[in-house]
Amino acid sequence: WLEAHGARVVPLFYDAPRDEVAWLLARVNGVLLPGGPNEIMYDDAPYAIMVKFVWEIALETRLPLWGTCLGFEQMMLLSAGEGFPGPLTGGWNASGYFVPLELTQPLPADSMFADWPEEVRVTAASNPWTWHMHDWGVSPENFEARPALRDFWHVLATNVNRSGDEFISVVQA
Repeated sequence: WLEAHGARVVPLFYDAPRDEVAWLLARVNGVLLPGGPNEIMYDDAPYAIMVKFVWEIALETRLPLWGTCLGFEQMMLLSAGEGFPGPLTGGWNASGYFVPLELTQPLPADSMFADWPEEVRVTAASNPWTWHMHDWGVSPENFEARPALRDFWHVLATNVNRSGDEFISVVQA
């Protein structure tokens, strides 16, 4: 879907030599950390090792990162400075779940949603625009209990699972 919107996609293979990955990272303008069935509960898992490497370079060079699902979870662990489960909890009952985007108010002036027209914000907040496919997430309480998360991220949106429990769905550094 990135290519469909004009991006040129360059895959980063988790088992590639680190100097090759660093070379590629110096030549791109952002990284998508995708979702999927990978193990993040082990610090020595290949995916976790690669994401940590990319994370450290991104912090050093201010390279934008977008984390979806597993990528989001990995960024929460890394920014909290904790191993698994860190701020994550399981049992969120939000798999195959379409819901409106519940934007926090007020949005920061530099928010990725700041230039959305009011009509788009209203539509996003009243229609099932977001699809969740996860059982793990970060509650607002777990987020607020961690100064490292509070100091690094702005919560831009939350959602409520099928059981009525609120979880963090969009953050921005």
